[in-house]
Formats: sequence, C-alpha cells, structure tokens
Amino acid sequence: MKRNIDKKNRLHPFDATVCEHFQLPSDADDAQNNSYYFSAHGQDGQSMFFRYAERGRAIREVWFSYFVAGKLVYSNKQDLFGKDDCPATVRCVETAKLWTLGYQGEEVDFQATFTAVRPIFDFTYDADANVMAGFLAKEKWTKSFFKGLQSNSQCHQEQHGNLQATLRYQDKTYTLDGIAIRDHSYGPRVWSYMNRHVWILALLDNGNALNASYVSYPYIHELQSGYFDQLGGDCRKVCSLTPMKELAVSGVFPFSVLLNDGTRLDVHCQKSIGIDYAFENGAYRLNEGIAEFTVDGVHGRGIVEFGFNSDSSRY
Repeated sequence: MKRNIDKKNRLHPFDATVCEHFQLPSDADDAQNNSYYFSAHGQDGQSMFFRYAERGRAIREVWFSYFVAGKLVYSNKQDLFGKDDCPATVRCVETAKLWTLGYQGEEVDFQATFTAVRPIFDFTYDADANVMAGFLAKEKWTKSFFKGLQSNSQCHQEQHGNLQATLRYQDKTYTLDGIAIRDHSYGPRVWSYMNRHVWILALLDNGNALNASYVSYPYIHELQSGYFDQLGGDCRKVCSLTPMKELAVSGVFPFSVLLNDGTRLDVHCQKSIGIDYAFENGAYRLNEGIAEFTVDGVHGRGIVEFGFNSDSSRY
C-alpha cells in the first residue's frame, strides 16, 4: 500500500499553482466540492471562522461566525445560497502567500486579509505515508473498499498565517489581528457518506500549530492524520493519536499525539462555544467549536469540530 502511495505521488507531484487556483469543471454536479476555510484567533479573546464552498456550479455553502471573549457576536443564519446571491467572497491574490475574504449582508460587513507565514501542507504529499498505509492495510481489501477509496479521494491543503480583519455590525466596529489557518479542499464530498469525523486545530501563542484529524468511512474504521508545525522550524508529521472514540463530544478532553520523530505531545482541549450545522436535510450534523488548548504546557486557541452521521448505528 505504501509503494502505491509513493508511486502515485511521484507521478503526480504537488503543484501549488494548480491547487490554489483550482476551479470546478463546467459540468460538475452537486457532489463536487471546492471549499475554502479560514479561522483566526487573537490573544485578546476574539475569534472567527469563515467557510465558502462551491457545490457544483450553482450552490454555495457559507459559514461566518465572529466571537469576542467567548461570546457570539454574529453568525449567518442562512448557510446555503445560489451562486449569484452569495454574500461571501474569497480571492487568491498571490499564490501560497496572500488571500482576501469577505462577507456582506444586512447590517454586516466583514473584510479580511490572510498572509501566510508557513509553507502549504498538502495531506496527500506531506502526511506520513507509512501511517496512511498502515490504516488502510488493516481493512479487508474488497472491490467496494477500493471503489470507496477512489470515489472519495480529495485534495486537501492547510497553511498557517496571520489574519487582519474588520467587522462592522449594528453600528459597532471590531478589529482582529490574530494567528490563523487557511484550509482548501476539493473533489467529491457527500457528507452523509462519512460515519463521523473530528478535526482539532490548536494555534499556539508561540506561533506553533497542531492539526489532529480523524475520519471514519463505511469502508475504513478510522483514519488519523495531522502535523505539528513549528514557526521558524520544521513540520513534523502525526504518527498516531488517542482514538477518536475516547474524545468527549463535549469538547473538553485530554489527548495524546505521537510525532514521526518519536516526540509525544500531551494536549488538553476546552471548548467554550460552538455552532451547529446540518447537511443533506439532517443526514449529517456538525458542531464547529471555539476552544482553548494547552500543548505540552503552551497555551493556544483554535477549533474543535465534531461531525456525526444521523444513523448512529454507523459509529
């Protein structure tokens, strides 16, 4: 399995320009997704997250929430729009370096600029292939297994940076200058195909960042991935995580991370507030939470995201 992964990556090397400027084909159906996500957290207690996702040629999925001192200031109530009436915008100004994003609605105007401070991390090319191969090797290799792998293959990148933003809402103005994450994924995405997933992002006060990602599909019990990115240093890959079933849905839990150099990180997550989303008429539900973290004693803030299939027998 690892040889197959390595061969595929050699034949199709990562191209930042192609990924950054990807566009859905003109005949893309609603199962095809091109999703941009940003989240920023200031040391003054402000936080935001923003998602703009193209679904086929006509549908746009939009999240925008802004928080001050653990309290919600604004969150859009409508999250599905047509292409021509979407209030959110995203634009790549300079490949792998600079992006702008915005949201404009009734009584609300949000504008932000994301500036990268670290290289792009692509989960296909940069994650530990040994780890991926190990999880896949545990499964029963059937025709449906390989069909599931092929039909749900996505491109997924993350990048760390800084975000400067201004929100004007109800005659008040808020400004945010914080550490941030930029996430881009594209390819087929049917939310209800997943059994469940967890995404943890800790942006630390010293500039380091931790990603811990879990997903369960019908054809594979649990995939784990992630990285620990050190500002001014290297990016180490996640080898193993505390199992997903041991993470409390409340968003308050400790967990452990083993990196590819043998380092073990002790992490604690403390969710303060979350926003619920439902997809495909409630077939899949997700909570996007703002959280405080400590990673080996270093404080940080970020995101803890839990998603569940409506059929609880699947997990």
